[in-house]
Amino acid sequence: QTNMQSYTLIDQKYKELTSTKTKKAERNKGLVFLVTGSFCPIHKQHIELFRAAKRWFESRPELKLKPLVGIISPAHDFSVYTKLGSGFIPADHRVQMCTEAIEEAKESEWIRVDSWESSQKRSLDFAEVYRVYVATLQKTHP
Repeated sequence: QTNMQSYTLIDQKYKELTSTKTKKAERNKGLVFLVTGSFCPIHKQHIELFRAAKRWFESRPELKLKPLVGIISPAHDFSVYTKLGSGFIPADHRVQMCTEAIEEAKESEWIRVDSWESSQKRSLDFAEVYRVYVATLQKTHP
């Protein structure tokens, strides 16, 4: 199971975008920003990546693409250990650090941390993680 907080926010934003008050031709398409990685540790530039992407799309209303949610998906421990060796930080700590960094940056309204990837039985590459998110979003928002 994925972190339901992320999908609750997506559901809320999706409903706003697809409200019957909005004519279909005027509706924006929602964007979900997904970033995977070690986040060992997370730092200010990780958060700035989300902010910059959001600003870029918001400054171009003609694209009709509205940022809904940013998702940080910390990698599985094996991936991080392979990359960093014994200095790696375990997933549960990285997830907590990411959550605290988002709160400190005052971005928790739209950026979420999802522990699904880090809790799997094996390391996953980005394509696998991406496919799971796409499939989940297609089920919840056909």
